Parts: sequence; structure tokens; C-alpha cells
Amino acid sequence: EICERTIKLTRHHLIPKATWPRIKRRLQNSSSAIAKNDFAAATKILGIDVSNGLDTVFPEFPKNASGASISTYLGHHVCKICSPCHSMVHRLHTEMELAEHYNTVEKLLSDERLIKFAKWANKQKPGKHAMVR
Repeated sequence: EICERTIKLTRHHLIPKATWPRIKRRLQNSSSAIAKNDFAAATKILGIDVSNGLDTVFPEFPKNASGASISTYLGHHVCKICSPCHSMVHRLHTEMELAEHYNTVEKLLSDERLIKFAKWANKQKPGKHAMVR
């Protein structure tokens, strides 16, 4: 979904698994504020600006946030990208940056460094694995 090469793709959790305990706890703690549309309180709890609504930060987030629905959301929020692009995504950003700020393909594509790499990777032969340093 990033470099558009026709090679084997890997699953990239848009909210990395290492951050799930912290993100899940924050989402559960802010769920009552979100249900009341109190985005100022939710922003304070989450540590992320959700003043324009939670969907701007966590797209397709379930309205009735229970522990199970949050876990399902986190587990199904993935994209498919090639291995070199996947490695580059994790080299450019920390796990929490990915979880909080780059949790959609569109947000990943807003990073100029990743776009530059994807353009380069797209020119590589399909069978060739690119060296990522």
C-alpha cells in the first residue's frame, strides 16, 4: 500500500502491538468522556489532541468502547506493506509515534522521508530485497 510493488507483503499493525497495553488503558479511561463528547477531557486522558473527534486520531473506533471491542479494533487495524517499507516505517518512528500520529496509511504517506523511500523502492526489481540502512 506504500510503494505499490508486486512482491510478498507483510502485515503492519498501524497501532504497534508493543503499545497496546498503554493505548488500550488510555482508551478505556477516556471512553466515558468520549461518550459524553467531552473531547477536552478525552484529550487530557489520552495525551493526544482529539478536539476534532476521536475518528480523526483513531479511524473507525467503536462507539461503545469495551475492553473486548478495543482489543478487536487494535488487532484488526492493519495494512499490508512490503518488507523493506515495513522496516523503514519502524526505523523512522518510535512505536508510540506510530500509535499516536501515524496510525493510518494516509498518515504514513504524509511523511516525506517514507514517500522518498517508497519512490526509490518502487523502482527496484520485484525479486530484489532492498538494503535499508
